[in-house]
Amino acid sequence: TFGLLTLENIAGVRIDTPGGSVWTDRQGRAVLPQLAPFGRSDVQVATASLPRNVDIQQGAAKIQAARGAVPRVKFPVSVTRRLLLQVLDDNGRRLERGANVSDEHGRLVTLVQENGVIFVPDFHASPELWSRTLNDQPCRLHVELSSAADPQAYYEKATAQCRVDEGQS
Repeated sequence: TFGLLTLENIAGVRIDTPGGSVWTDRQGRAVLPQLAPFGRSDVQVATASLPRNVDIQQGAAKIQAARGAVPRVKFPVSVTRRLLLQVLDDNGRRLERGANVSDEHGRLVTLVQENGVIFVPDFHASPELWSRTLNDQPCRLHVELSSAADPQAYYEKATAQCRVDEGQS
């Protein structure tokens, strides 16, 4: 008995199966060989083989297949863009440690660390970020990034400027 696995368009990921390791193709699909008929078979994603900018929600499954059945397993993944930003205000000053950084809906994303540094866990989820200057004025973070993230980097380093937009103070 065999099964089919989908890993949402993530190629080259190793999957450990009872029949040995298999790898996902260009479209994130793999065949799961030698599943135990009428028994349980453990299937697990080798997370070290995932690109560094991909998070997986659940990387293991127990499959119970009848003889001749073709079970299908789908592991949900999300592609993230993590950023480590050095943030300066309009006057070239670092933001104050402990200041909130929120998204466009006012939800907290992160806090400013020492020397005006912030870590953004997923820039795709919060592309518009806001904080406050040393004068306590709301400011929007402007970040210039390359069009594509490096899939081998856990995070990207960049600078951002927190600009006070007219009409937002």
